[in-house]
Amino acid sequence: MRLLFLLLLAFTAQKPVNVDYPQRILEHRVILEDGRLQPAMCYDSLLHLSMNFVVYSPEQDTPNGPLPYYLITSQLENDGSFMPNQNNQAGNLFYAMETFKRYYAYTGDLNALKPVTLLLEQINKYLTPSDWVWAGMPRTQDDTPDGIYDDERGEPDKMCMVALALIDYARFTGESRYLAEAEDIAQKLLAMVKPGDATNSPLPYRVNMRTGEVIDPYCANWIMAVKMIDELRKAGSGLDAGMLQEKKKLILDWIFEYPVKNGYWSGYFEDVHTGWHDNVNQYSPLETARYMLENSADDKRFKPTALELIDFVHNRFGYVSRYGATSICEQDVCCVEMGSHTARYASVLAKAFDRTGKADLREEARASLALASYSACNSFIDDSLAVNPTGIGYTNPWYSDSYFDYLTHFIYAFEQMPELIPQGTNHLFYSSSMVKEISYGANEVSYIVSEQKGVERLKLNFKPKVYVDGKPLKRRFCRFGKYRGVDNVLTIKHKNCTKIEIKAV
Repeated sequence: MRLLFLLLLAFTAQKPVNVDYPQRILEHRVILEDGRLQPAMCYDSLLHLSMNFVVYSPEQDTPNGPLPYYLITSQLENDGSFMPNQNNQAGNLFYAMETFKRYYAYTGDLNALKPVTLLLEQINKYLTPSDWVWAGMPRTQDDTPDGIYDDERGEPDKMCMVALALIDYARFTGESRYLAEAEDIAQKLLAMVKPGDATNSPLPYRVNMRTGEVIDPYCANWIMAVKMIDELRKAGSGLDAGMLQEKKKLILDWIFEYPVKNGYWSGYFEDVHTGWHDNVNQYSPLETARYMLENSADDKRFKPTALELIDFVHNRFGYVSRYGATSICEQDVCCVEMGSHTARYASVLAKAFDRTGKADLREEARASLALASYSACNSFIDDSLAVNPTGIGYTNPWYSDSYFDYLTHFIYAFEQMPELIPQGTNHLFYSSSMVKEISYGANEVSYIVSEQKGVERLKLNFKPKVYVDGKPLKRRFCRFGKYRGVDNVLTIKHKNCTKIEIKAV
């Protein structure tokens, strides 16, 4: 019966459906301009109101005392009140960090670090015991939502995501102990990597961390392990470089040989049943495509494969079009439209536009990002705190889909399409390295980045003069004017410095 159901879903997904008749999407009146869908609200407001909801989260009593909702549960009632549900804290930590590093650079709001820090501390509090087979590892979910992470079941791909968050947290704070913790997680995981096949990935999807039993051997989300290896090397990790390169090649070879060829992009979401290898999701192919586009100079296979994966997701999960915007469903067994996945699709399309220059990709990215904005701010918004439905097909808010793995995709898309940033504002919207400190004034912006050589882009409301480490930057290293048809964009290229000041002329 389940196989028949999946086949019916796949058949349905091949038939495009245009849904252009409603005057509202969720609780927002549809806004059109020359027949093109526009965002439900200013993107700046969406980001600010949504981040406020997380930063100022209410608390729930637990055996550990009162804790913010996001440390306990993944899902909320429609009005934003507490609903006990399995938590997915490891994935949330990764995306909380991904969102923070972009949101902080864009706004200068350091309050957004709070949920990252609390998630990290709570996960570290419950690392697995030293006598377990998978010892000293983060718990990836909490099946009994009480704020105590004591599950024996764990998902190694989410452990990679925790390691990635730790590396970035170390970069931002300058505290090396977090890099050391990431190295420890990575060393244990990579020691278990082995060649996979059609039914066994290089690392399993689910394990019993106490006994070492493999609960489910297949997961396609191993681009996270590849990213973890890259970021360790970039951070100057002391792990053996040869070992890291060997494991990276083994994992990438498996990705190209199996999920890229057979389309079995399954095994990501924590709340799906074990063994559903034919339950394909949009998450893993899109994040794999993102990585390949970002690193297309390293491997000639990357760009064409990424474009194929985007088409794969569009054809399987993007069969609903609303006012010309592609709406993305989550996975075969939950094939309903969701805002975070539509935003993810848009942000990957934006990167594809960056790599190809194709205007149709830019327009589809713009339209889908506008559609994703309708999944924010329902009628229960209170005190500038946005309660965000998961999406058109699922109105309950989830911390991942409504916040952590939602907001980051908007700012990611801004990197390639600065026309989405409001006119008359000051925002740093792209940096090739971590922005560690930033301050916005009416006629100046100053910031410190983690790497001496880099590139930053800002949209400004004043004519700038640039200083690096207190000295004027030579004009050939900065350009102010049009960028991709957008006025008042400043591009800075620097080396041998990390402190940049921009002042009005």
